[in-house]
Amino acid sequence: MSSESHIRHLEMIQAVVSRLANNSFLIKGWSVTLTTALFGFAVSSDQWLLSLVGVVVSFMLWMLDAYYLQKEKAYRKLYDEIRLESASKSLFTMDYSIAGAGAQPPIFAVVWTFTLKIFYGSLVICGLLTTLVLYFSCS
Repeated sequence: MSSESHIRHLEMIQAVVSRLANNSFLIKGWSVTLTTALFGFAVSSDQWLLSLVGVVVSFMLWMLDAYYLQKEKAYRKLYDEIRLESASKSLFTMDYSIAGAGAQPPIFAVVWTFTLKIFYGSLVICGLLTTLVLYFSCS
């Protein structure tokens, strides 16, 4: 592969990595916005079920964020493979499976990364505490 096409291929992969990282950032912003709005409305209207909905939303956004992070890691491995110019890589391929079996980590390994556990775990714990307080104060 020529030097010019090699650089273009790396730029294509880097653009995908950047989009995936941006999506992950946006999901984190939306998760804080949605869950705090749901928890706040649940407290103001004394509805523990609404707080529980906020916890479910937090879990769903946690999984979606982990999915984007999983794909980002896979494309970073592809980037490294292309960067090192391994033998017989297809020109302009975006198939990250050529980077090897470990290119895409299992989704649950990504879910339990330190940063995602701290970020989403704190949202879920706050939501569960809010739900419990509302449930026992309404009973």
